[in-house]
Amino acid sequence: MKKTSSVFLFFLTLAFLLIGCSGGGGAGGESGADDPGNHDNGGIPLPLAPTAAIWASSEAINEGESVLISWETANGTAELSPPVVYDAPAAGSIDVIPAATTTYTVTCRTPDGRTESAGVTVKVNPAPVRSCRAPEIPYFELLPERILTPGSGLVTLAFKTAENADRIEIDLENGETIPLVRVCEANWSVSVDSEKLLLNYVPEEPRVVVGYLDAYSGPDRISRRNLILPVRTAAMPDTDMRIIDHSRQRSGRVLNIRYDGEIFLGGQSSTYDPVWRAIENTVKNELGERDIYVLIGQVEAFANRTGGGKVISFPNLFFFDLASRGTIHEIGHCLGLAYSSHPSLRDPAAGGHWAPGNAALGIMGWSLPGGAGATFPYRLEAGDDPDTTGLWVTPIAMEFNDLELYKMGALPKERVAPITQFTDPAAAISWFNNPYPLPSCGESCQRLDVPSRPVSIDEIIAADGETPPAAKTGLTLGTVVLTRGRLLSPDEMSFIEYMAKRGESEDPSIGVHEGLWSYAGKPFRAATRGLFTISASID
Repeated sequence: MKKTSSVFLFFLTLAFLLIGCSGGGGAGGESGADDPGNHDNGGIPLPLAPTAAIWASSEAINEGESVLISWETANGTAELSPPVVYDAPAAGSIDVIPAATTTYTVTCRTPDGRTESAGVTVKVNPAPVRSCRAPEIPYFELLPERILTPGSGLVTLAFKTAENADRIEIDLENGETIPLVRVCEANWSVSVDSEKLLLNYVPEEPRVVVGYLDAYSGPDRISRRNLILPVRTAAMPDTDMRIIDHSRQRSGRVLNIRYDGEIFLGGQSSTYDPVWRAIENTVKNELGERDIYVLIGQVEAFANRTGGGKVISFPNLFFFDLASRGTIHEIGHCLGLAYSSHPSLRDPAAGGHWAPGNAALGIMGWSLPGGAGATFPYRLEAGDDPDTTGLWVTPIAMEFNDLELYKMGALPKERVAPITQFTDPAAAISWFNNPYPLPSCGESCQRLDVPSRPVSIDEIIAADGETPPAAKTGLTLGTVVLTRGRLLSPDEMSFIEYMAKRGESEDPSIGVHEGLWSYAGKPFRAATRGLFTISASID
């Protein structure tokens, strides 16, 4: 009985197992046909299908604008184009500036070679065509305002341009060009290593113009602005630049001349005096009312050979005008008070019309003559096209007399003719209503019956001592300070560039070419016996 029951149970269990395996196997076969990923495949599951998606923050932009491209992929390796990136993250974004309409694509690739791609097209609208105009530069500044030596760090050229031409470039004197992209209006901040800016820098002879800001229309340059970099070295000691604040001041440009380390010209005052009157009359007579306001100077405690101080203010009158020649001539009388001990030269009231400041015309770019009483015309360029712009400068006849040349060490005493001293200045003042009757007296004094007497070179030597021949000493140029919010005018930039060339060159042909008298070499330094340096401040 037990044996029969055991056999029965065995076959009954086997039957149930066979029925279950047959039904289960049929269902499993149908599922495998629908989902190949569930195939056994030797125990290794097949990879999932790749997916890819890409989109842009904007599908239409203007030329020069950026757009954010984003993507997502799954089940494979991501590839991005353009730019071509083979191992891109599965999901990410990139900021691009397309130059033209561009289609961006992302591809997801599985290990067995299956791919899925997606793309998005960004339309780029071209910038509107603008007329070619010279760039307006509302402001220009240097950060830092001064550097100590070449290679002392980065110098940032910060400026704003508006209504640009086709393109703008910074062209450095060392030959390097920094292109700026085309924009309608932009604030620029370009940093350049100071060593590059001053590649050809000579410590003893400072360079102030380091390059140009050029604007182009197609291949043609239509505008140029100077880039000026003030430099300080041991050979060019730091000096205080005074900003003149006066109600009648309009231009705000002041030239400071230093005498033995002390400020000689500069300061502020509203006190009336003959020196100021001469300057004011110079402006009125030669410039008229062309928006020029005179800085009023005060004559007090004039410097002399033993010490003391002197403060006089005067305008530069844009350097290139006839009035600047006249102004420097009148200021020369003030210099004469400290320069000479002879009464006819020291006392303006005595009417001695010798102005050693005429030598300072060399500073301003006015030439010294090739001989006594001669003129030496030459051309200063004040624009982009030397064929159509610029200024011919002719010193006033008789402006440079023999005594001036002698004081500059440029003429032997044997060749110095007597100068004229007024013996009745009141007569001249009454006639001209001007403390200084004429820029050049000479024969005019006799023609106008102004009482006068001759003063010989022996009298001057007895008072001042003998002047040795001038040595070819160098001109020391201070610095040009650009105040924030202001750009130099073309005339001022031309002056500074001209000064930089004169200060750097030891080639005597430079002086001859520029209309400078070659005998004295660097005339201002020679004329003042090396006592004076010049520092131009534009505030």
